[in-house]
Amino acid sequence: MSYCVNCGVELEKGTKKCPLCNTEVINPNEMGEEHIHSYPVYSPTPKAKIKRSTIVSLITLILLLPDFLTTLCDYTINRSITWSAYVMASLLCLYFIIIFPILFPKHGVTCTVLIAADILGFLLFISLKTKGAWFLTFALPIVTALAVFIAVMALLRKEKKISALAVVSLSMVFTGAFCVLIEFLINTTFKVRGGFAWSFYPAVTFVLLAVTIFLIGKNKALCEKIEKKFFL
Repeated sequence: MSYCVNCGVELEKGTKKCPLCNTEVINPNEMGEEHIHSYPVYSPTPKAKIKRSTIVSLITLILLLPDFLTTLCDYTINRSITWSAYVMASLLCLYFIIIFPILFPKHGVTCTVLIAADILGFLLFISLKTKGAWFLTFALPIVTALAVFIAVMALLRKEKKISALAVVSLSMVFTGAFCVLIEFLINTTFKVRGGFAWSFYPAVTFVLLAVTIFLIGKNKALCEKIEKKFFL
């Protein structure tokens, strides 16, 4: 039994039009394949993917603009390249820091090594430009230690040989040791003081946090709950 969608009158089987208001009767069970829908058929539009070359070109143009303006300003005022050299070096360093993850999205170790080399090149330029003696004894060991740790963690995480909580725990230990290393290099390079003064405080704090996280990792139920909560 069916009814007219317009006036509600009861319709007999096989009726093509409503006998009261002449509204066309459409029975979905009797539709053929050639039936024309009264509404557009939904067809999802595929999302257009932006090419990496387009992103790289856009970033290049964005960073070239301030580079050109500062160089032009510096040369116009001083008739030579003075302070703008630092701006150019900074923008170049920033450019590669942004570009490398785009060019190597699935190669965390390679990306880390390239970014570390980029930062070291920038710091070496600053050291030579200012005639400083801190690159080999301060900048190089700090950046190298940080890059090696990040590369190792990325490699272990990629091979799924270490859990997310273990990465957090090891990062805490490294951060504590890194504080001690920084103070040691400051003392030896810049002759600030003869012994350690502040680095042991954050080192002990981070080690205690690492032990806490390690113990949490031993409890599988709690570990799974935390990983789901924080999307680790």
